[in-house]
Amino acid sequence: MVNMVVKLMILFLLCHPASAVTHSMMDFVTGSSRLQNVPEFFGVLAVDGVNIMYCDSSNKIIEPRQDWMKLLFGNSTEEQYTNLCFVDQPLIFRNFIQDFMQYFNHSGAHFLQRNGGCQWDENTGEVTGTAEFAYDGEGFLAFDIKTLTYLPLKPEAIIVQHQWNSNINVIKSTEEILKIHCPEQLKLFLSYGKSSLQRKGKSELMKYCFIICWGSVWGCINDLYLHGTQ
Repeated sequence: MVNMVVKLMILFLLCHPASAVTHSMMDFVTGSSRLQNVPEFFGVLAVDGVNIMYCDSSNKIIEPRQDWMKLLFGNSTEEQYTNLCFVDQPLIFRNFIQDFMQYFNHSGAHFLQRNGGCQWDENTGEVTGTAEFAYDGEGFLAFDIKTLTYLPLKPEAIIVQHQWNSNINVIKSTEEILKIHCPEQLKLFLSYGKSSLQRKGKSELMKYCFIICWGSVWGCINDLYLHGTQ
């Protein structure tokens, strides 16, 4: 039941067009180990349902998808996101996958996905956030921003839940990303692209609603990779 509620919340944040006063920034990323023809780390970033950036660490692609995002890249953010795409995030996901494989005595090919972001109310200033991890195509852990704890989405995740919840740095980092860094980046993006986002949001949004498909494992990864590279 918890798994279904969290997935519905994520789908709402990503796939429900933001109102005139509420805006969202969401990412959907995948890290893989030993998967043939799949990058080690790749994903998309969306603001108000519009794909604004694609990342592929294996092929060294960091690509802004909107004209205003290209301008912003030239001004300030290219180095930051290049480092995240090519260095920081691949390393984090590589370590997570190795840890999970050790916990569960796994070998062979595996992958880890994260879907998360924030929503900001332009009038009230209220910020909400969500983060969910899926391992090998199944919901695994979700972060509860109210209690500042990770919740297991399947019994096997309890061992990782205890590890992460007992690590104050992991909890503090997740909280800061969702409550501070994500809203700050969202507001920056809106300052550059708000008018364009309002025009494009609904049409581009639907394309990415159909790739939130944990459970349909291989088709989902291939669809996300193919859609991202278009």
